[in-house]
Amino acid sequence: MVRIGLDFDGVIADTIPSMVAYAREHMQLDLLPEECVTPGGPLRLGVDAYREFVRATHATPFALAFRPTNGTLDSLPRLGREHDLVIVTARESAALDNAKRWLDDLGLARCIAAVHSSFGPTKSKLVGTLDLDCFVDDIPSTFEAWPGGVSSLLWDASYNRSVSPPASVERIHGWSGLAAWLARR
Repeated sequence: MVRIGLDFDGVIADTIPSMVAYAREHMQLDLLPEECVTPGGPLRLGVDAYREFVRATHATPFALAFRPTNGTLDSLPRLGREHDLVIVTARESAALDNAKRWLDDLGLARCIAAVHSSFGPTKSKLVGTLDLDCFVDDIPSTFEAWPGGVSSLLWDASYNRSVSPPASVERIHGWSGLAAWLARR
């Protein structure tokens, strides 16, 4: 049994299309997908406006309409039967509650052993305390200052393809990529 850490936004929930639509409809702003995941936010918004944008899209009922990433509804239950699945997300309290409710609404909560928020500490510090074998995230900068002994798996997405991850980080292509990684283990 492998203890697998999973990011929520971008890996389990396909949040980017909804964020782009929200910006267009509510802010009259056309954001590129990569701007929605830029640490600190797009330069056009500034840090405070970006934080408010994330709160509006993640900490309100808007977040409950996020769609799962391709294959999530089939893959999480199967993986949850064979492995311990632990979500580590940078979401604040209301947004974290929405993620848990979203998982529950889709019948996925029973597949997850634990949900942790790294809001405050970095993901790398939190992951280092959770006895994980691997961690999957769609944001390449997550793997900076990474704890030893935890394999780093970068979830391939249109908005991170221009980034070449360090040699210690393996790019995987969706749930089938994670399954292939597990088969090689």
